[in-house]
Amino acid sequence: MHKASLCERNVFLFVFFLNYKIYVSMCLNKYLDITHNERRNFEVPYKTLPFDADST
Repeated sequence: MHKASLCERNVFLFVFFLNYKIYVSMCLNKYLDITHNERRNFEVPYKTLPFDADST
């Protein structure tokens, strides 16, 4: 009985830790995506400038 409850608690902690890791990684990915998009939007004008200069 005691061993079963201990096992249940371990399973609960394992599932909780798994969900926590997934949640944190999702939040990190969302944050990294936002910063990546901002950085790309910031870099786009500087990347297109030389091409515009070459075309003219």
